Amino acid sequence: MKTHLLTGQTLIDHAKIEQSKGSTKSTICLSAGYYRVSTKGHILPGFTRFYESLLDAKNGTVKEQTEHQPDCVVNTLPDFGCYVACLASYNAGELFGGFIDFSEVADADDIKTAIDWILSKSPVTDAEEYAVHDWYGVPSFITREEWPDWDNIITLIEAVNELEYSEDIEAYYAFCSNESNVQSIQDFRDSYRGSYESIEDWARELMEESGALTVLPQELQNHFDYSSYARDFKCNGDIWTSKCSDYGIFVFWSY
Repeated sequence: MKTHLLTGQTLIDHAKIEQSKGSTKSTICLSAGYYRVSTKGHILPGFTRFYESLLDAKNGTVKEQTEHQPDCVVNTLPDFGCYVACLASYNAGELFGGFIDFSEVADADDIKTAIDWILSKSPVTDAEEYAVHDWYGVPSFITREEWPDWDNIITLIEAVNELEYSEDIEAYYAFCSNESNVQSIQDFRDSYRGSYESIEDWARELMEESGALTVLPQELQNHFDYSSYARDFKCNGDIWTSKCSDYGIFVFWSY
């Protein structure tokens, strides 16, 4: 990455050369020295400054490029994202908005940039207000929110990106839903015990891993009541469970 910003004719020439090589917009932007650092320390393209500089360099001949559509704004239903509606259009009796794909989002600034871009395309002039009118692939308690805390949504996105398996993502959603709030990935990992066909299976695994039954004679080990043992944990508030679609139940430690 360049340590200084390209400007003027040098920037124009650079953009043309990179475009001729088939470079992506992100590569052109970053290689010209235009970047920003997210709150999580990620290096991201600084598209706004890049296109403003390119506009200055070409004396207003590339206005269409300054209206660069954020990568997270899509025209089809995202598997993981939301639909942002323009309220100025809504109040004027016209439906207008756009879909935001969370899989293309790095931080809250990306979402705010996407919302600003959607509002800038509104058929109603000077549109400023928005509301989230639909959600996709998020925990059910979030779907009630029209003006979410976007930092919380970023925490959710980062957790989903970190979790490798759909089973773990479903368990994470259950963990968040139990608190009716987005939880950190670390709190989830500290609490989550795994998925089991029954709570008795969890109790059996716990006893086998601890080796506690080895102090009993084999004939007594064969008659140990795992169901009652697990029920005691649940009644005492030491664990809680959540049913899952394909994996039986999720088990969590209570804290």
